[in-house]
Amino acid sequence: MEIVQLIEVEGNILTFEDDQGRKIVFPVDKKLAEEYKKNLSDQAEDPEPLLFERSQMELLRR
Repeated sequence: MEIVQLIEVEGNILTFEDDQGRKIVFPVDKKLAEEYKKNLSDQAEDPEPLLFERSQMELLRR
C-alpha cells in the first residue's frame, strides 16, 4: 500500500507527495479542488497530515 500526502492545491490541481518524496500532480474539478484547499488550510492548524492510499486518488477522478 502506497501512502501519499496532499501538500498543495492550486486552481484545480492537487499536488500529492508519496512516501519516497515524488510529487504527483492530479487534476480534479474546481469544486472538489476548493474543498481540498479548505481541508489543507484547516490542516495548518492540525498537526495531522492529509494522508491517502494511492488507490483513493483514482476515485477523485470520477
